Amino acid sequence: MLSNLRKSILNFVNGPKEYPVLAGIAAGLYPLLNTYDANFNLINSWEQFAFHFGTFVLLPVLLFPLVLWSLKKIGLFPKLHKYALSVMNFCVFAGLIVIITEGSKKEFFLMVVLVAGLLGALLHKHLKKVIVLQFILAITVLFTLVPFLARYINYDTAWMEQPDAIEEVTFQKQPNVYFIQPDGYVNFGNLSEAPYNYNNSDLESFLSEKNFKTYDQFRSNYPNTVTSNSSLLTMKHHYFSNPQKTGKTPSKYRSVITGDNAVVSVFNNNGYNTHLLLETPYLVLNRPKMAFDHCNIGYDEIPLLSRGFDLKKDLAADLEKILDDENSGKRFVFVEKIAPAHVQFRQAASLGMEKERELYLERLEEANEWLKEVVGLITARDPEALIVIAADHGGYVGYEYGFQSRTRSNDKVLLNSVFSAVLAIRWPNGQAPEYDTKFRSSVNLFRILFSYLSEDSKYLEQLQNDGSYLEIYEGAPFGVYKVLDQQGEVVFEEIQ
Repeated sequence: MLSNLRKSILNFVNGPKEYPVLAGIAAGLYPLLNTYDANFNLINSWEQFAFHFGTFVLLPVLLFPLVLWSLKKIGLFPKLHKYALSVMNFCVFAGLIVIITEGSKKEFFLMVVLVAGLLGALLHKHLKKVIVLQFILAITVLFTLVPFLARYINYDTAWMEQPDAIEEVTFQKQPNVYFIQPDGYVNFGNLSEAPYNYNNSDLESFLSEKNFKTYDQFRSNYPNTVTSNSSLLTMKHHYFSNPQKTGKTPSKYRSVITGDNAVVSVFNNNGYNTHLLLETPYLVLNRPKMAFDHCNIGYDEIPLLSRGFDLKKDLAADLEKILDDENSGKRFVFVEKIAPAHVQFRQAASLGMEKERELYLERLEEANEWLKEVVGLITARDPEALIVIAADHGGYVGYEYGFQSRTRSNDKVLLNSVFSAVLAIRWPNGQAPEYDTKFRSSVNLFRILFSYLSEDSKYLEQLQNDGSYLEIYEGAPFGVYKVLDQQGEVVFEEIQ
């Protein structure tokens, strides 16, 4: 079999015939498979597949023969015809590689394509060898992509199942509920200490005047927006869903966040209109099924080659539209602001520990002004509302770059910088429930809120553990570890 394959390849390479369709497939197949291998969780909708397949494979397959036919038909520059197929193959292959790795950097793209075109002309006699190499590259990707797809298809959602009947809870109190999430906003208790050392008394005073109660020991259970919010909205732990050291783990977390979760189900079952307001399309990049009644970002607005941050919405304006709608009925509004965020995650992008701290605090001040604006809007238009301000994770200040947190550490200050999250709640009539001391981590936040709204404390019997978890890559065997325990003390326990 191998000898027959080798013979077929040699016949192809040494034969005189041109294969423009095969050259088109070869130019786009590896970039197509590679982009799915690296970014599957972001581009797994059928609409995105149709676009990528059409652009990466179908377009070159149609274009290459058409260009060759046109050149021969017109008879323009006949001496250059022998270079055309090789130049097109090299340019398309290189251009697509740039698009999937660097995005829309026009000058860099043009420079790479120009160099690729020159190489294509110089190596035109070796085009068939290049095509064989391109197919070999595509085949190598399948060794990781196919197992990933198998795990994605067999993804186990059992972790989302509730231990009690909380999804059937009936609210006795029915205020409008606004959940405001400033990304990466550290809680006030840690913000005033090293490594942040920031005086946030201006916002703290503002919130106090608006009758907010703050919870300065609150933290997240997971270290980033997607993993944290999927746990928050299901009120369950996922422990990173059996992660792989490659970082390529099928998760379906975005579908969970956009409504395949217990929290949105509970609000819908209690007659609430549910709204998702996002500043950028990062959480809906793969166009997951939307169970919220309304989202301020339409999927038709998201570029098919978007990286998640090339569209920015005015959240205050979108919130004001909801507040102005007198016929909207009871409402649950989830608002996510990408600020103050966190230090750069990759070492190559970091500007150093102190500069990253300065930039974080600059973004924090911007987030403070935004919080004042939206809180002012809500309290003026909806004074009886329940308003929750809760971050998804910490700001990572104290690290040179965020990925350093994936090395085993016993430094409580740094671990708090990863997980510390602001929590401030404006309770209707200023009356917090006596069990609000149970607010320790985000996984239990809505379970406690639902106990308050239902006036039934039985749901507190099934609180999840308040541990915080990391995927550890260095300093210990790869795996998921609890790094902060129920009380927020440093531990290091592997989760099987």
